[in-house]
Amino acid sequence: MFDFYKEVRADGCIAPLDRDILAFLWGTYDRGEGMYFQLKIARQFAMEAVGAPEDGILSMLHLTFYYPPTPVLTALRHGNRVCSSTEELGDFISSVSSTAAYQAVASVTPHKTKLKYGKGLI
Repeated sequence: MFDFYKEVRADGCIAPLDRDILAFLWGTYDRGEGMYFQLKIARQFAMEAVGAPEDGILSMLHLTFYYPPTPVLTALRHGNRVCSSTEELGDFISSVSSTAAYQAVASVTPHKTKLKYGKGLI
C-alpha cells in the first residue's frame, strides 16, 4: 500500500487540497464478524462529482488484517496515523512501524485479511 500510494497518483481529486490520503488505523472491534484486533491501511479519495463538484465523492481502498483479541492486543488503545502527501510518506512509514500496535503483530500471521473498495469513509 505504501508503494501504491507513492507510485500511483489519483487523477480528479478535489483541489486545492490533495484529497488522496493514506491512513493507518488500529483497534479492537466487533463489526459483525466477532471481536478482532484490526490493523487497517486505507487509501481514501475525495473525487469531484460530475455536475456538483463542490460535493465530491468519497471512496476508499482498504486492506484490513484481523487478529484474535489477546489481552496484549485488546490493551492497546485505538489509534491512527494519516499521510496526506507523498512528501510525508517516509515519516509516515516510520510512524506506522514504531506504533505499539504494529510492533505487537509484526511477526504474527493474521487470522484473516480483507481487501475492499467502496464509497464512503473509513
